[in-house]
Amino acid sequence: MAGLICLVALAISTPYIWQHPVLNVHELMARQQESHLLQYTPAAQELQELPARVPLNMDMLRDFCGTVQGIVDSLPDVEGEAIAAPTSNVEPSADQANLTNLSEPSPPLFKRTYNPPLIVEPLAPIVRVENESDRLAMLMPRRPKGEHLSEVLIQTASVPAREKPVPVSEQSNTEAEKSESQKAEPNKSPSVEVKAEPTCPLIRPRPEQLIERLKALSAASTTAEWSTQVLEYILPLTDEIGTTVDEAREKLAQLRTLTTEGKDGSRDVRDPGLQQLWLQAAEGLERRLGIWELLLADEPPTVDAHEYEASGTLMPLLGDIASLLAGTSNGEAWRDYLLLDQIALATSEGVGVDRHARLTLAQEVLSRLADSRLTEQQQEFIAREPLASLGRELRPWATGPVELNTLLALLERYEAQGGHRYAAAIAQLEQRMRWSNNQQLQSLAEEMHEQYRGTNMRIAISKELMNRMIPEQHIRTAPVRESIAGKRVKGRSRTSTDVEVELLPNEDAWQFELQADGRVYSRTRSETWPVRVHNAARYEYEADKVITIAPEGLKVARAKSTARGRNEFLGADSQFDRVPILGAMFRDLGKNQNQKNRHQAMSQVKAKVAYQARSRMDKEADPKLTELEQRFQDRVLAPFGNLALAAETVDMHTTAKRAVMQLRLANLDQLAAHTPRPSAPADSVLSMQLHETALNNALAGLELEGRRMTLHEVHALLAEKMGYENAQPPEDLPARAIVEFAPYDAVHVSFAEDRLELVMNIRELAHGRDKIPNFEVHTFHRPVVDGLTVKLVQDETLQFAGRNLRTGHRVVLHSVMGKLFSRADEIAVLKRLQSDKRLTGLMVTQLVIDDGWLGLALGPAAAQRTAWRTPTYQVEEESVR
Repeated sequence: MAGLICLVALAISTPYIWQHPVLNVHELMARQQESHLLQYTPAAQELQELPARVPLNMDMLRDFCGTVQGIVDSLPDVEGEAIAAPTSNVEPSADQANLTNLSEPSPPLFKRTYNPPLIVEPLAPIVRVENESDRLAMLMPRRPKGEHLSEVLIQTASVPAREKPVPVSEQSNTEAEKSESQKAEPNKSPSVEVKAEPTCPLIRPRPEQLIERLKALSAASTTAEWSTQVLEYILPLTDEIGTTVDEAREKLAQLRTLTTEGKDGSRDVRDPGLQQLWLQAAEGLERRLGIWELLLADEPPTVDAHEYEASGTLMPLLGDIASLLAGTSNGEAWRDYLLLDQIALATSEGVGVDRHARLTLAQEVLSRLADSRLTEQQQEFIAREPLASLGRELRPWATGPVELNTLLALLERYEAQGGHRYAAAIAQLEQRMRWSNNQQLQSLAEEMHEQYRGTNMRIAISKELMNRMIPEQHIRTAPVRESIAGKRVKGRSRTSTDVEVELLPNEDAWQFELQADGRVYSRTRSETWPVRVHNAARYEYEADKVITIAPEGLKVARAKSTARGRNEFLGADSQFDRVPILGAMFRDLGKNQNQKNRHQAMSQVKAKVAYQARSRMDKEADPKLTELEQRFQDRVLAPFGNLALAAETVDMHTTAKRAVMQLRLANLDQLAAHTPRPSAPADSVLSMQLHETALNNALAGLELEGRRMTLHEVHALLAEKMGYENAQPPEDLPARAIVEFAPYDAVHVSFAEDRLELVMNIRELAHGRDKIPNFEVHTFHRPVVDGLTVKLVQDETLQFAGRNLRTGHRVVLHSVMGKLFSRADEIAVLKRLQSDKRLTGLMVTQLVIDDGWLGLALGPAAAQRTAWRTPTYQVEEESVR
């Protein structure tokens, strides 16, 4: 059972590594050394296999520019001022020029040949709208006709208008007019030349969420001074007109210092609510400073058009790589891992290339080349020619136009509202900056990766809980039939064992030792005619087995054991006991022989006891670990594969008290957590923090966007994706009701204000004669704690949002959607724990739903303790990592 707890994280942290055989990379290198194509001598150790990757999500990234266009259309216009477009030397790309006449994206160009076993292709094709204009009409209100997308992007960014350079001839004319005016007014002293002030604040859009948090902190005495100082520096940048660029840069430098002070100061606050709010404000300020600083630079970084033009030397390079990998035992694996067939197809002449698909392909290959899970030998292999040139050749494909103003607007909208469409747009811009040739943009991309792709799931399991979950050990009795010191020994033995788990501190893995302390009592007799000798023995043994769970996989060492004990002579008897003198002589002979062979017999018994102890541990532990691994393959990994969600271990370590793991559940085109997670109480035996992005990224794998289906088909699809193929739909579910999901954020959740909100974005519901277009369904679920059971129950009736919903529409929606979201349905967070006697004395000590996080912890029960946020509590030491 202790292995069960550990394998929860093991199954998630290594979802793909155990699926394939080990790649024989050193054999590949040896063959190429023979052909003088690669001079390399690998180490003798066996290499691990290549990291498995999820397939490309072409559909979402191909529509990126159209999505950004819809997002920008929804942003509020700046009132009372016209924002001039800054001049730029970058010519609009072919992608931008074609956005005025958008059409439905073509089917995927590249045939995907890399299919990890866990990925299940959708059974039915995704139903798409007829054309791009219809899709944009569903997304947002259309922009005025004739207005180019580039102009909209510039206006939306709300950057201060910069003065256009005046030609020299115009400057001379202006100076002549000034001199003539001065001559006309000789008594008037010449005015001092004043620089033109900006026509709008330097930083737009305004960081509303950050400012609200700072104002809330101003009401607390502990944080009032810090928040007031931050507001004094931010408000002139976002609200006032007339702040110069030099003054703004000085304020940003001060804000950098205040960010560090805020993060450090929050750790000393005892109130968890105030601590969380302070940390949210400090980290929110830090996330914006990088972009603000680049926007106020003398020359804001851009991506030149020639950076993402196609290269003519890629096809010969692919031929060299194919020659290198040909005929090797693992060449096909490398070919699939590097997606060489897809690259070759994208490079071929005469093929209509989808630029967005090619951009996504290049980004995927570059991320595989830079994967941190590659072993040292594999990294050395791809660092040599001709593989080393592959990354350099693909970088121009992987980048594209980047507008910092648009990025800032997207970030503000994402932090305020969330949504997968904003996340996909931000992730795409981050990838473009990462693979550009501009070092400033590369640094910004790295910052964004750390800030917006943080871990969105954390699990901490204490040693106490692991030992609680160990099954009760029963006393075992067994017959003894052995050969000891050349004599047959018979009798019975009684064995009792105590098993516990000991955590072994490790910075990079979960490592624990399964320890067994046992005692063996036996009463035996040995017969050597005509004497029978009786003995009693007491032996103690210790067995241990080290289990390591690392991102690379599970490692189980063979058990080790030692034994010690003593043997007691109880007496002897013979068939001649009734014969005087002769009986006593035989008994003395048996006793002397027993004393003579005692040392040899005890050595053999100790060895047998130790052998049996470690054999039993290996025999019982290894099959259970294998069985549990298979169960998690079926119940955890298979649903992840169905949802095409990548799980990456960001941190995995063991302390003397806890085993902690932090995961990022996100694909390349998705974001993860960007807000500070709640800290668990210090006495927690089990704690978990889950960010809403983990669920939303999984929901994106349902691929509901744009699909049209009946409610029964929706139920069947959800059951299939989640691994419940035999689940039956509700009996009263309308059979003829048809829903068409919106092309963005079809289903998503949010964690805030101590409840979960589930939103379904529907383009149209058709039920009989009723056709209800463009509405959202909102359901709210609040947590309920009952002992050790935690569930989410529907808090309110269904709510519907839409521009043109009439009373009749709402009646139909309640009658149809109410069957799909019944108030009797509950979402189980923790279940089947109440009846487990091993958890007696524990309770839910934390249940927090706020700022995108769900925090849950189990700890010692107390009469006055509650699961809700309490004024003060000591947090886990491991939480600071």
